[in-house]
Amino acid sequence: QVVTFTKHEEKVNMLYLFGEYILSADIKGDIFIWAFRGAKPSNEPVGNISLGDKFTPTCIMHPDTYLNKVIIGSEEGPLQLWNISTKKKVYAFKGWDSSVRCCVSSPALDMVAVGCSDGSIHVHNIRYDEELMSFNHEIRGAVTALSFRTDGQPLLASGGSSGVISIWNLEKRRLHSVIREAHDGSIVSLHFFANEPILMSSAADNSIKMWIFDNNEGDARLLRFRSGHSAPPRCIRFYGNGKSILSAGQDRAFRLFSVVQDQQSRELSQRHVAKRAKKLRVKEEEIKLKPVIAFDCAEIRARDWCNVVTCHMDTSKAYVWRLQNFVIGEHILTPSSE
Repeated sequence: QVVTFTKHEEKVNMLYLFGEYILSADIKGDIFIWAFRGAKPSNEPVGNISLGDKFTPTCIMHPDTYLNKVIIGSEEGPLQLWNISTKKKVYAFKGWDSSVRCCVSSPALDMVAVGCSDGSIHVHNIRYDEELMSFNHEIRGAVTALSFRTDGQPLLASGGSSGVISIWNLEKRRLHSVIREAHDGSIVSLHFFANEPILMSSAADNSIKMWIFDNNEGDARLLRFRSGHSAPPRCIRFYGNGKSILSAGQDRAFRLFSVVQDQQSRELSQRHVAKRAKKLRVKEEEIKLKPVIAFDCAEIRARDWCNVVTCHMDTSKAYVWRLQNFVIGEHILTPSSE
């Protein structure tokens, strides 16, 4: 540990890295500016901004080319442009009568996109305080993340609290495509790589995914992903001379984590869960077996037969798993009725 910043008297709900400074904002609207570069980072702030009682900050962003300036969005709806060097408010934007959830700078000068809790997205010119266009995906919940594509395609990705990612065409001003089963939880962040057709997404379901736009229609396909349990694990144990960990969680997933190489970590298959869930139009979690409450394994002759057995909540049946193939076994162990 190098330094501890202690000045806030209320809960800190936001940190923003800005050049050589870190901005920290609390729920009462106090923002402190900390210098962290140099041989000895100071635990005293280099400055602070007070936004007042009627302005609860929800997001901070730096518009490209705006020297020393940040835009701060609020729970109440308005946005403010501040100069952190002079500690002065430059301009106040009225907003759209809805809490601001995210704000990002666009590749076009003076343009930003603002996502609101009512599901609306506003592309706004901050130099002239004029709205250029707006989109709405209220059926997919609040807009929690935004990202502009920068490889020449006029596309904007938005993520919602329902876990859906929407892609908007800025030239045609309409919905371009939708990644419906992107995540099982609220989207936390979206990021298009600079000058590449690749989008990264992370969500509250404890997963990070990489999407590539490489087909003729311009739709996204999943390139690779990393994920863990989306709910607390219930029971875990080492497997394979300590090189792996078997883990069962409250999210009904049964996983094998590699201690050596994360690429080898995976969830054990419960037979076409995604396909069945899509057909029945329910969440994958609802199709899976009830949470595991106990399990055991044997590593002898693991190649020959199922070598893991699991007991589940609210059922007397036990299930077997073939760890060699990372799948559930053919047989269900049912106690004798006698």
